[in-house]
Amino acid sequence: MILVTTGSTMPFDSLVAAIDEAVSRADISEKVICQIGNGSYQPQHCEHFRFQESIDQLIDEASLVITHGGTGTVTDLIKRQKRFIAVANPMGADNHQVEFLAKLASISNFLWTDEPTSVVALLKKSENIKPSNLLTPSLFDDLKTYIKS
Repeated sequence: MILVTTGSTMPFDSLVAAIDEAVSRADISEKVICQIGNGSYQPQHCEHFRFQESIDQLIDEASLVITHGGTGTVTDLIKRQKRFIAVANPMGADNHQVEFLAKLASISNFLWTDEPTSVVALLKKSENIKPSNLLTPSLFDDLKTYIKS
C-alpha cells in the first residue's frame, strides 16, 4: 500500500490529483490511500480520508509514503527510516519547502520534487532508496518539539 499525505495545514490538491490520475492510468498498480486534509479534490481511484488522530499505523503498513514537504512529516519519516518521496507544496510561505527539502536531501537519502506530476517517474528510483539516519538525530526531537509549541 502507498500512503499519500498532504498534512493538516495547507491543501495540496495538485499532488492528490496527480496520484489519482496515475492510478487511473495504471501507472500505479498498488493500493493507494490518500490523506487529503483541507483539500477540495477528492480522488476517484484511491481510498481517501481527510484527517485521523494518528496516521502512524498507515505509515508503518505503507511500502512507500508520498508526502508533502512539511518539516514534521519528513523528519519523522527519516527518523523511522521509511521509504518516501517528498513533494514541495508551493502554497507554503515563500515556497519554503523547496529550500527545506533541498537542504535536507543533501544530508539524508531520499527523493523529492517540486512537481507533483513527476512523482510517477520517481517511483522506480525510490525502490532502492531508504532514508539514512542523520548525524544529529536529536535535532529531529528538538525540531518537532519546537514545531509543536
